[in-house]
Amino acid sequence: ASTFPIYPYIIRDGGSILFAPPGSGKSYLLQTMTITTAVGRTGLWEQEQSPVVYINLERSKQSVERREFAIRRALGIEGPTGVRYIHARGRALSGIAPHVKTLTDHNPNAVVMLDSLSRAGIGSLTEDLTANQFVDTMNSFGTWIAIGHTPRANSDHLYGSQHFDAGQDIGIKVSSERKENLLGVALRVTKANDIPPVPLKILVFKFSEDGLGLEHIGLGDDYLFPALSSDNKMGDFDKMLAFMGTEQWTPGEVSSQTGIPLSFVIDQILKSGYFKPTQIIANKRYYKVAEAGA
Repeated sequence: ASTFPIYPYIIRDGGSILFAPPGSGKSYLLQTMTITTAVGRTGLWEQEQSPVVYINLERSKQSVERREFAIRRALGIEGPTGVRYIHARGRALSGIAPHVKTLTDHNPNAVVMLDSLSRAGIGSLTEDLTANQFVDTMNSFGTWIAIGHTPRANSDHLYGSQHFDAGQDIGIKVSSERKENLLGVALRVTKANDIPPVPLKILVFKFSEDGLGLEHIGLGDDYLFPALSSDNKMGDFDKMLAFMGTEQWTPGEVSSQTGIPLSFVIDQILKSGYFKPTQIIANKRYYKVAEAGA
């Protein structure tokens, strides 16, 4: 078997953690990895087919099933995928670990996917003991990948004890950018044991115009999502420009969607000369980036 069920994000007999702020598309990303791994479907990344055990501690069974159906349809995959879902919302990882261990003992090539670390019921995530117990439990399953979260103030690293960082073989920072009905999701490998530097990868999730249905999943590029490719090298002002694009926004929307402090957003909109008011709807003032020379 290959060293990587998905190159370079999931390594055989090792652990990976995807981390990002809430709402960055991590769950869509993990379930896409789940389905493509189970059926051995390529097109998004280099991979080989492996059995998958998906531990859902985060959301309802119906929500996960709906998303599986939507992702399968968007990828053009028909019929059952054979993913073993374990729905255990509200339960601790330790309670279901023996069941998972039995499944992985019978399928040594299986990949265990966990949504999410913060719902694992393992105690305070800032405690070193907690982190070590979590990593030991996941390592007992063989090959694994889990979703983690970031501290509110800094999306550059995983929230919790540094032993989470030490215990993973591959760390993947996930960031996202929305453009109309497109969600761009960037994967940036921040830690990789034994592999050379990995270029940034951008996936695009295309939703229907009403935003309810997922229509397509494919590869994106830097031109479509400039803020993703530059990541944190971009200052707050440039992030504002990239986010606003040609659309109109309220200062509150710009702040909540980008994480840039509202006071900074308002200051730039009113004083920099780069923005112009467009309209007022229900007492909300909208602005857009002024055209050059306008």
